[in-house]
Amino acid sequence: MNNPFFKVAVVGSGISGAVCASTLARNGVYVTLFESARGPGGRMSQRREKTEDGKELHFDHGAPFFSVSKSELLCLVQEWQSRGFVAEWKEKFGSFDFHTLKFDNIYQEGLRKRYVGVPGMNSICKALCNESGVESKFGVSVGRVEWLDDAKLWSLIGVDGQNLGQFKGLVASDKNIVSPRIAEVTGRLPPLDLKLVPELSAKLHNLAARPCFAVMLAFAEPLSSIPVKDISFKNSKLLSWAYCDSSKPGRSTASERWVLHSTAEYAADIIAQTGLKKPSEITLNKVAEQLFQEFQSTGLNISQPFYKRAHRWGSAFPAVSIAEDEKCLWDKSKRLAICGDFCVSPNVEGAIESGLAAALRLKDSPIPFTAQKPLVRGVPTIARTSSSFKIVASGIKKIKTDKPLGIGGGMNLRDGVDASGRKGTGKGVYQYVDKYGANVDGYSPIYTPEEWSPTGDVYAGGATGLAIWAVTLAGLLAGGVLLVYNTSALAQ
Repeated sequence: MNNPFFKVAVVGSGISGAVCASTLARNGVYVTLFESARGPGGRMSQRREKTEDGKELHFDHGAPFFSVSKSELLCLVQEWQSRGFVAEWKEKFGSFDFHTLKFDNIYQEGLRKRYVGVPGMNSICKALCNESGVESKFGVSVGRVEWLDDAKLWSLIGVDGQNLGQFKGLVASDKNIVSPRIAEVTGRLPPLDLKLVPELSAKLHNLAARPCFAVMLAFAEPLSSIPVKDISFKNSKLLSWAYCDSSKPGRSTASERWVLHSTAEYAADIIAQTGLKKPSEITLNKVAEQLFQEFQSTGLNISQPFYKRAHRWGSAFPAVSIAEDEKCLWDKSKRLAICGDFCVSPNVEGAIESGLAAALRLKDSPIPFTAQKPLVRGVPTIARTSSSFKIVASGIKKIKTDKPLGIGGGMNLRDGVDASGRKGTGKGVYQYVDKYGANVDGYSPIYTPEEWSPTGDVYAGGATGLAIWAVTLAGLLAGGVLLVYNTSALAQ
């Protein structure tokens, strides 16, 4: 953080923030990612639970899978597959009607493939947040974000008052950074004051979201009477979805685990009764029992689970899209990007697309970011053939000297090493830094008419140099003649 010139802060490690951070890092930008939770994932996180007898259970209690329709995103997902943390979920899926108590549609595959993270949905975000160039800080909550107008930097302060650093660019992938709704949950104001971004505040002032309760169930025996592994429900006031989490690739099959999702209306009714504060154990137990009973009322011969627990998603599912065309919100003057599924579409594909758009906006901003080719095949690059980034000469006259300017070329190099890890070698590499604003090699095609040849094939050595060249050439020719003579018959 000592050099904010090339650094961007990303707040939130859901799939949108993770994709943005990874894309920026792979294109030469230094990224620091902040996440208040213990690990990455957001709505793609994986829940780890323990039973009373010590058994460990894992549940994808948020987004169970995702699909992609756009070719550029499909290339990215295929690259994730090749790296082993994404796989296709090939099972039977169907819809169940509570009026008829029958499945009205069962199919092997839909119009698009269904993908899952392996061994958990959070594996994707974990891999992206651990890539080179991304410094991830988990368990760190951002309490306040300030814009330093004189320095043109973003300053981040933790909820404990700790200085988290200063950055040239900021990406907010967690809507709680800007949503006033967080005050109802935590009692604290949102970290980013919308007065700093008046052009965006109208869209951000009221980010509508749909609540949901998830119930995690574990069974000792498979629910063999259910013919599918993913069910969407019709005509239920309580249940909207159920899926067999243990049927996905890479999961433990020691027990059969299902996750139930409530309807938004049911969740909103519970929240209206209990408020937005963290729900009590009594409330969670009541919700778990009600949703499980609704699941049993399908008549599908569902046995009693040995584990049952509810989780509340208070605002994880966006109800509106606020930047469908732009894909993210962008303040060019302050280099602030706001991304997430609430910008494009309320699903994983929308979140990925928004994260990529935010990375592109930061690349196009007037910051001297480097834009390198992607390190891994198939990864989206934000490099362009032409760049708006410039290195401006300082106008200082080049120093002429026959003596090296020290091992650092006149610069104060920390530990004698420059930013590229090279040791200073003296005049030949570093003496032009003041003029050209960079560590310019003495053999680069940068010259003045008095000292350098305008091209590599024109000799400009002067009369003295020409005389030396002529004498050298004559000596070589004479030596060659003498050698031929001594080895010929004429010398006998």
